Amino acid sequence: WSSDVCSSDLCGRCMTGKYALQVIDTLIAQGCQIQGDLIFQGSLRIDGHVKGHVKAEAATAVGRAHVVVGRSGRISGGVWASDVLIDGLVEGNLHITGRVELLSRARIIGDIHYESLSLQPGATVTGLLCPDVGNFEISSRDVTSATHELKLA
Repeated sequence: WSSDVCSSDLCGRCMTGKYALQVIDTLIAQGCQIQGDLIFQGSLRIDGHVKGHVKAEAATAVGRAHVVVGRSGRISGGVWASDVLIDGLVEGNLHITGRVELLSRARIIGDIHYESLSLQPGATVTGLLCPDVGNFEISSRDVTSATHELKLA
């Protein structure tokens, strides 16, 4: 994933290799606030604030579901997706069936369930790191509050 592109513009060229993202299907712009669960297909970029869970539709119907949280982006709730790239704040558990990439300004308060994890220096996680979540339906799980704290920097 190309962190310098993601944090500086909205072109949608946020990932490289097998995680390549050609276009952003849905954008929650800076200054925009959503209250309630957000269910999406394809790719989602959040530069505003979502107060609720962010859930991808079942991956089998639309392929991989990507979430990008920009520097000004904030999610107050859980996230269910195939892949995420985060440079903002997430206050909730991540349930990711593929790759999690945390950029230098990423702050996660919650547990991270993942297949692949990459952290840049400066990224912080207050919660558990739970590798290889297995094969679960990303649109049908409930988020539980993080009860354990582990700080990585």
